[in-house]
Amino acid sequence: NDEFRVYQFKVKRCPRARPHDWTQCPFAHPGEKAKRRDPRRFQYSGSSCPEFRRNGACKRGDACPFAHGVFECWLHPSRYRTQMCTDGPGCKRRVCFFAHLESELREPPADAARAPPEMAPPDAQTQMLAIQVLSGLLGGAQRGATG
Repeated sequence: NDEFRVYQFKVKRCPRARPHDWTQCPFAHPGEKAKRRDPRRFQYSGSSCPEFRRNGACKRGDACPFAHGVFECWLHPSRYRTQMCTDGPGCKRRVCFFAHLESELREPPADAARAPPEMAPPDAQTQMLAIQVLSGLLGGAQRGATG
């Protein structure tokens, strides 16, 4: 459900002790790129961190006020399912950040308004880039990590 996706997907540590395909697991695993900070515990916006985008790392770490990576950006409470998916109901992605039906559209919570005012809704090209990056993270990831 939306609550799980926004607040626990790749945030909560995986409870499984045996090796498994972490790309298919909704929980966080040590070293995976999809791991996220809990948006309830850390004050960051849904806007992408320029330093993280350039270098793949940010010296501010968890104290950074911006999203680190695709998952933190698009699963942020201010962004997740706040616009329609370009593929609509025919979308085949296992994890999609966008709504497929009007009824799935979310109104961001009031406290999610901490996003910087310069954050504009993404256009179709930006949305497709996010989808490609997501596909690469999940599809090309190392398999068999322990959790």
